[in-house]
Amino acid sequence: MTNAPTDTPSRVSFDDSLRDTLSADRNVVTAAGDTLIDVGGGVIDDVYWFGEYRGKFSRYAKIMRLLGHKSNGIPIWSIRATVLIPPMDSTEHIMPAGLCGIDYKGDPYIFAVVGIGGDSVYRNIRHAWRFERATETVHEIPTKNVMCFDPGED
Repeated sequence: MTNAPTDTPSRVSFDDSLRDTLSADRNVVTAAGDTLIDVGGGVIDDVYWFGEYRGKFSRYAKIMRLLGHKSNGIPIWSIRATVLIPPMDSTEHIMPAGLCGIDYKGDPYIFAVVGIGGDSVYRNIRHAWRFERATETVHEIPTKNVMCFDPGED
């Protein structure tokens, strides 16, 4: 289990019971009374997956690792890192891992909070994070030169 540093308010780590529940269920009620809803995610690489949970009071990004498969082929996932996303306004959204990079070079392990883009590239990055495979941790990175690509644009 990866615990986030306590010196940075944008990181959280769940207790084991909530982490396990978030791995298995699409909706979870936290001890604070917030209902977290799994809003999906996507594959980062052959082992890791990026996901997002939203609640009334909070929003989280998570990185999960594929541990194997059940006998019926259903994947077994384990949450390796989580991030509490800072409050966003109505013009901002999370750009998932796999769609961001630095200096126009894609990096599948960077995800960000982006503002209104204007074209197929978002340059208005408010926060950005990078997942480190070697340590299975997430850390916030400087937003200078981070950009995210809108797959819906030509």
